[in-house]
Amino acid sequence: MKTIRRIYIYLVAFISFELTAWAIIGLVRSIFDTTSIGGNTADLAQALSMIVVGGVVFGIHWRMAQKDAAEDPKERLSTVRAIFFYALWASLIGPVVQNLLAIIYRGLSAIFDVPINSYAFAGNQIASDNIIAVVVNIGLATYIFSLMKNHWKTEPDVDAFKTVRRIFRYAWMLYALGMTLAGIQQLLSYLFGGFGTIGFGATRTLVWGISYLLIGLPLWINIWQLIVDSLKDSGERESLLRQIILYIITLLGAILFLFVFGILANEFLQTIFISKVRFSDFFSRVVEAVAILVPALLTWIYFNRVLKQDRAADPHITRRSGMRRLYIYILSFLGILTTFIGLEILVVFIADVLFGDNYLVGNGWINELINIFVLLAIGIPVWLRHWLPMNSEAAEQSEAGDHARRSLNRKGYLYIILFLGVIGIMFIAGSLLFLIISTVLGDPPDNLATFLTQVLGSLVFVTMLTMYHWQQLRADNSKSSVSLSAQHAEFSVLILESGEEEFTARLLKEFKEEVPSMPVSVQAIGNKFAENAESVDAVLFRSSLLTSPTKEISDWLTKFEGTRVIIPDETDHWVWVGLSGGNEEKWIKNAVQSIEKISEKQVFSLSGRSPWIYVLLGLFGLPLLCGLINFIAENAF
Repeated sequence: MKTIRRIYIYLVAFISFELTAWAIIGLVRSIFDTTSIGGNTADLAQALSMIVVGGVVFGIHWRMAQKDAAEDPKERLSTVRAIFFYALWASLIGPVVQNLLAIIYRGLSAIFDVPINSYAFAGNQIASDNIIAVVVNIGLATYIFSLMKNHWKTEPDVDAFKTVRRIFRYAWMLYALGMTLAGIQQLLSYLFGGFGTIGFGATRTLVWGISYLLIGLPLWINIWQLIVDSLKDSGERESLLRQIILYIITLLGAILFLFVFGILANEFLQTIFISKVRFSDFFSRVVEAVAILVPALLTWIYFNRVLKQDRAADPHITRRSGMRRLYIYILSFLGILTTFIGLEILVVFIADVLFGDNYLVGNGWINELINIFVLLAIGIPVWLRHWLPMNSEAAEQSEAGDHARRSLNRKGYLYIILFLGVIGIMFIAGSLLFLIISTVLGDPPDNLATFLTQVLGSLVFVTMLTMYHWQQLRADNSKSSVSLSAQHAEFSVLILESGEEEFTARLLKEFKEEVPSMPVSVQAIGNKFAENAESVDAVLFRSSLLTSPTKEISDWLTKFEGTRVIIPDETDHWVWVGLSGGNEEKWIKNAVQSIEKISEKQVFSLSGRSPWIYVLLGLFGLPLLCGLINFIAENAF
């Protein structure tokens, strides 16, 4: 209930504050507006009414929020309060940046004699409107910043505020980076297009580029330096958000660069073999692509270097490897997808050349060969460059190789390709049977030989790719089975039995089914411990031995240096947090699985599924779903 009340108070305070802020801006603008007396009066009345209403509502709710924060530390340190402060500050600084951009754009437009009514953010405003918005927002932002600064002085180590601040910083970094890259793209587009281009279009591009850079570049440098300075804090340095953001930026830069590079290569080859125009004419056609290629390459190179530095300093080996594998497998998947598209076009081309006449007229066949060459020249190297190192790592007979083979990223990659391959084989085989049955029934399609060659060629390629990855999956499973069996055999477990023979029997059965090679022994409570009992790697027992321990058990557990795995049971006045709703069968399975993962030196969690499952589903499943919807739409309607 407190959370709902908290959200209500801060949400109303946020909306009323914004309403009041823009009403103040409108009031000041109306005071300085001398263009229309009637309109000025109406604007003045509207602004005053909004200030009164918004100010009263904000004052009431802000007082409630401050009172709660003063009386209850939980309120003062809540995530909702942190989000309120940073969201409010962002809502004030954002308009400052946009209005400064408008001011710079107007100034440059006047210098270069470019019409200013094209400015999307403030096309119907004048310079004084932007200046007023900047001054008022900066004043209010200063007040909010002072509140935040006081909070950081009194409460410097609040996780909620640190997390929200981190999100805020990286969001602004992305915003500033996007503005900077857009400025570079616009500036390069103008420079590569020629200084003497006639018309407002080219000059406007120059004005946009300079405006974006004058705002975006200093903003990005300052925010990025702030982020770099914050890395002295281990929490910031090891933040998962930082890793995700860096990998996403690097991945997008790589994808954009390769995509635009493919377009440029295609245009270049067509210029050489088809159009045969002058280099100046060719360059004029690819100016926009080159202007995008350069910032994409800079982004890829710079953030890839930052990633390497972070990986070298990250103490979380498992997480570091997982993020790196996900990044590499995504590029590998895109590489093999591009290769497959090129091979499919090649099959169609060969079939038409052998049995059709579509490509024998004009330059169509040359254009198709260029498309095939570009797709394969990009797809094959990208796939091999990322797939081969991952495959070599998984083939190693070492602990690193075991982790690579068992990683969710690799299994997800292989199973997704297998899924797509099997579905593809199913559709292609259906098309092949359709051709055969139609021909047998006396109704063969036109150009039967062409269609048959295309279908057979596609079937061969899809089958080869599917079988190759299926063999890789089988090899992974085979090597993992041998390696894990050896690890399990070296890990010994002792079960402490407190008179529950049936329960112990169920445990032994679960061990036999789950980890048959793991040596498991039973020690009955009350009997003398075996001489080698303390040398086992893990001991497993019911929680009742903790809640009501004998002196012998207490002394033995104190001396024991291995892992203690506890299975909860129903004990009066004892509540096991996080284990409500469970049952013995589930707890037995969880206990054995925990010991299995401990023996394999894996990090285990019984709280739920790994989040990487959802990441993989999102990255690969969404494009697949969109493709399926598109396929159904094209064929059904």
